[in-house]
Amino acid sequence: MNIINSYPSTWFKPILVTGATRVIVTLVTATALVSTTGTGSSKDDAALFKDKLSNGQSYGTQFAPSLPEKEELTTSACLKRIREFFAPSVSDLAAAFGVSRQTVYNWQDGDQPKEALAIRLSDFAQAADILAQAGIEYNGVLAKRKFADGKTLFQVVESNASAEEAAKKLVRILAAESKQRNILEARFMNRLKSSQTSDFDLPLASDSI
Repeated sequence: MNIINSYPSTWFKPILVTGATRVIVTLVTATALVSTTGTGSSKDDAALFKDKLSNGQSYGTQFAPSLPEKEELTTSACLKRIREFFAPSVSDLAAAFGVSRQTVYNWQDGDQPKEALAIRLSDFAQAADILAQAGIEYNGVLAKRKFADGKTLFQVVESNASAEEAAKKLVRILAAESKQRNILEARFMNRLKSSQTSDFDLPLASDSI
């Protein structure tokens, strides 16, 4: 399994910056402006600060250009990502989120779930993005693999834990396994193979291990 190549998906978009990051940058800039313009009345300072922001300048220093914000996904968009990547049945999704099958269908039709469920859906969609970006193909073997405190990924969702963090852990595990596999293959690539017997394949007596 190749965990390096990008997943060929039409919906996956790498996220460059979150809304929270942009707020922090704005607050830091605002603090710097207030500290440097405090030479008159608070009213004058406020007017000057507003003017600096509108012109995108601070005493000759350009503000950093705006970066694209994190894409806000609707519930139906989250479900689409989850179903495209994980290919679960409606029953599997209903069990993972503790709702009925009809509720899942309603979400697909545009119904908005409660806030807690909306957060979990978004978290699971982010998990799909992380695995897709790593080039991991989610198949039946991975679906049954228990790697997060004895839980599969869907069981992590069902337990209300972070699917995103579980996905990151799975990427690390698979990367380490792939690296180890490559080391072993390189080590034994020139090893002589013994002729097969009717029972099983034994190494030659001269083989070094």
